[in-house]
Amino acid sequence: MVRKARTQDIEELNEASKESWVHGFSEILSEEDLELARNYEDFVTEEKLEECIDSDRILILVDEREEKVVGKGAITWNEEFTHEFTEAGEEAQLRSMYVHPDYWGRGIGSELVEKLIERTPEKISAVKVEALKGSDAVKFYRKHGFRKISEGKLEADELDIVSKDYDTVVMEKRI
Repeated sequence: MVRKARTQDIEELNEASKESWVHGFSEILSEEDLELARNYEDFVTEEKLEECIDSDRILILVDEREEKVVGKGAITWNEEFTHEFTEAGEEAQLRSMYVHPDYWGRGIGSELVEKLIERTPEKISAVKVEALKGSDAVKFYRKHGFRKISEGKLEADELDIVSKDYDTVVMEKRI
């Protein structure tokens, strides 16, 4: 069942995010960064989650199976939360998409992407996303109608979870 995130989802949301990150990027991340991810507790802090839930500028949806949050996706159309490759007011940015690896291949990520895009304001003409170059995430987004428009970098000083820079692919889906 896909629904809006709630503050009481925080532990399961972080667990799904961590496991998805570690398993999904194990071929790309350095051993040091995999270890950082395994020990990282706050993919989303409770304070940040509450702020997002109360905001009309970012939408966080979760997928709940067997009374457990197993997936999470977030989308925003507000320039405060988007990166420079997103045209404020006209485009949305898919900020995150995580599904616990125990639930991969069940259509959870596909459903989350679909529901997030469905809920963007009518004025939005495209959704953009940035994914680590060479990751299965790039294949996933391509399968869902996204096309590569540029390349970028995930810089170590942007996230506490990486110790070095990684190449990224910026993708777009017209809606």
